[in-house]
Amino acid sequence: MRKIELYTSRLGEAVVQYIERSSTIYILTAFIMRSGVRLLQSALQQAAERGADIKICTGDYLYITRDRTVFSSILHGKEIST
Repeated sequence: MRKIELYTSRLGEAVVQYIERSSTIYILTAFIMRSGVRLLQSALQQAAERGADIKICTGDYLYITRDRTVFSSILHGKEIST
């Protein structure tokens, strides 16, 4: 069984650490904000450059996600389904 961890602060730092060492990255989130993209951008760019399999699924909870292609520059023009 995998170790389960609870993060109550500094979640972004933990996510970046996992992205940096993962070859497969799935992000499932209710909405996307540019501030969150900026937080993960460098780590996701590096992962894309090393050939990681990256999938990002987002909703539009409370109509917060305004631009569903916000990750396109990070993923170097790879296909984005909306």
